[in-house]
Amino acid sequence: MRQRIKVGIDARHLRNDIDGITRYGISLLKALREYSEDFDIIVYKNPEFNLRLPEGFTYRTVDASRFSLKEQLTAFPGVLRSDGVEIFLSLREVVPVNYKGRSVVVIHDVMALSFLWTYYRYNPAKKMLAYTAANLFVRYSLKKADVVVTVSNFSKREILNRVKLHPEKIRVIYPGIDERFAGSDARACGEVLQRYSIKEPYILFYGHFKPYKNLKRLILAYKRLSERDENSPYLVLGGGDPYYYDRMVRFSEEIGGIDGKIIFTGFIEDRDLPCVITGASLFVFPSTYEGFGLPVLEAMRCGVPVVVSKISPLVEVTQGSAVYVDPFDPDDIAAGIQKALHDEALRERLRRKGKEISRSFSWERAAMRFVEIFEELGA
Repeated sequence: MRQRIKVGIDARHLRNDIDGITRYGISLLKALREYSEDFDIIVYKNPEFNLRLPEGFTYRTVDASRFSLKEQLTAFPGVLRSDGVEIFLSLREVVPVNYKGRSVVVIHDVMALSFLWTYYRYNPAKKMLAYTAANLFVRYSLKKADVVVTVSNFSKREILNRVKLHPEKIRVIYPGIDERFAGSDARACGEVLQRYSIKEPYILFYGHFKPYKNLKRLILAYKRLSERDENSPYLVLGGGDPYYYDRMVRFSEEIGGIDGKIIFTGFIEDRDLPCVITGASLFVFPSTYEGFGLPVLEAMRCGVPVVVSKISPLVEVTQGSAVYVDPFDPDDIAAGIQKALHDEALRERLRRKGKEISRSFSWERAAMRFVEIFEELGA
């Protein structure tokens, strides 16, 4: 009888301040736990990560930064070799050059293959160096991997447009939605909203504040909405990082006319997200680019009507259960928000259809697809 296949999962990108990709990684690990008796799974994490992870796996700490010699040629490949890893699953796009086994790469979008990807914002030389390294190593990893997994058909097309791969090498596996987004205790939620100084009623966006999230046009749209209706709900902008957060605060102050109407919460703890979403009258996601758009599905699962950009990945994910707007036109964004706020028949349809569609996105189903790939590569 063949011994259990050794699978190494690279989760070194997981962050203590949980972002969307961290939530993806933790949720997938939880779902894969059901198969821990079928595979010998070793999970590699970074030394700073200290949140609790699912039991049933072996955990190793690896101190090797992204694209470094330690990651690509020395320390990390050495650990994989000594652990006897037969199949390597990278949850963040990169397979070490010096790893010789079978491999699966997860890529959420093609940011690393375009100059939209921005590191080292304060230093153009470092930014160019980081972009060049990302482009080089991600392209190499996509070609080296036995299987490439991405999160939408849109992202698959984007990858094929930029890297010469056989289409069958790329598998689309949709992420799931955590069941905790299915409902929240109203009394507990009141305390959560107070903690973030959120006033009701409110329109919600949450995520990071990078330019492609399109928050400047959202703020302009909200100003126009407020000018038409002085009783319009507050706009809550949750999340952000210090660099873009400060710029968005300044921008909202500079355009004037909406003093006290926009609430910047800062980072929202992962455990508080279901309450913050459920309390919203509307969720708005006006991105000019996405690979998938997990926050939109989380809002749909909470039963909150959504307004999203009319771009391919968000249309693919929402399947007609959203109000679609032109992300480059603040007037159209404002009109979409107004429609979704005041048309009660539309709101009820969006709630009902949104919940129905979001239930079809299952982490259990996603985990089964990964297991099928492991079995295929280990045969």
